[in-house]
Amino acid sequence: MQIKDVFGEGITLTEERIGHIITRHPEMKEHIKEISVVVNSPDLIKRSVYDKEVFLYHKYYPNIYGGCFIVVSIVKRQREKFITTAYTSKYEKRGGLIWKKN
Repeated sequence: MQIKDVFGEGITLTEERIGHIITRHPEMKEHIKEISVVVNSPDLIKRSVYDKEVFLYHKYYPNIYGGCFIVVSIVKRQREKFITTAYTSKYEKRGGLIWKKN
C-alpha cells in the first residue's frame, strides 16, 4: 500500500510490516488505520538519532491512552521510502527536528 506523506511523497506500507507492528506493538492493533493519518498529517517530524535515513513522524492523540503520540518510523533512501514500524509513546522521540506543523 502507498501512503502520501505531508510532502506528497509516496511511502510504502507492506502487509509484512503491518504484521510486525501488530506483533511487536500490540497496542497498535486498534490504531493501525491511524498510520496513514500520522504520515499524511503529522504534528512534527524528527530525524532518528540512531540512523540518519530514519524519520519519525509524530501525531498527538489526547484520547488514546490518556494522551500519547503515535510515532511512525520511515526509512527514506534515494529510491525507496517505507514504513518500518509504528508505536505509541507518551513523549516525543529524541532527534533533530525536521518539520513542525504551524
